[in-house]
Amino acid sequence: ADMVEASWQIVSPILDVWQAIPARDFPNYESGSWGPTEADELLKNDGRKWKNTVD
Repeated sequence: ADMVEASWQIVSPILDVWQAIPARDFPNYESGSWGPTEADELLKNDGRKWKNTVD
């Protein structure tokens, strides 16, 4: 029981901060798709691109 209480003393402040900060806009995407366009842009900015091996 002491270990559980000690764990909550560590975790509770983290959970409090997560609740206090608004969620960021996360680039979700449809299941079965190639992912969000932001992933393409991330690589494109570095001169790279995804390799599609399914064609």
